[in-house]
Amino acid sequence: MAQPTFVDLLSAVRSLYVDFYRAAVKDKRSFEILRFKRPAVAVGVHVAIGDDSNPQDSRFNLPIRLDMMNGTAKEPKVYKVEHDKRVEFDPIAASFPGGVTVMIEPFSWDACDVAAEGDLDDWHLVLEWFERWFDRADRLHADADGLALVIHEMSEPEATKLGTAFTVDFGAAPIDAFVDLMLTLDRKGMKNIRVGTFYRRSPCLQ
Repeated sequence: MAQPTFVDLLSAVRSLYVDFYRAAVKDKRSFEILRFKRPAVAVGVHVAIGDDSNPQDSRFNLPIRLDMMNGTAKEPKVYKVEHDKRVEFDPIAASFPGGVTVMIEPFSWDACDVAAEGDLDDWHLVLEWFERWFDRADRLHADADGLALVIHEMSEPEATKLGTAFTVDFGAAPIDAFVDLMLTLDRKGMKNIRVGTFYRRSPCLQ
């Protein structure tokens, strides 16, 4: 039996979460219809963290997308969709276009930890990547279930014992978003890029 490629593994990791996310949206909407006679559930709504004054003293003050939300403007109810299962596999050294090698360990598509050797200066390339795949203007149309091919969140990079580390919630973004991030980190000059489940920082979860 042929060994799975890193594309196969990424596809399995993404599908496990996105299928679960889609089912959670459908279940929540079915519940709302039974209870309130309307499927009033918003999916992937993007919101700002803080305001223009940046009270949290955030370096990038990036927005996030909420997995699901309902309720009223005065009393919104926010739901974070998290799966307690993940695809298990032996760590793999994946070769990306341009000769970039990334060590990929088991991880969750909605909580992808990234660590690499490199400084914390000049992250404009990574921020450009974020803007490409976050889609603030909502140009990428959502499907019938409300899922759009966009990322939901990226924590700010920190210096850790693992190197420079951060976490990405890929939402329902395609595998191309993951590949694009790895190539972007390489262009930034990051070395020994590693992906897995070993670090987590999230402004909406903590």
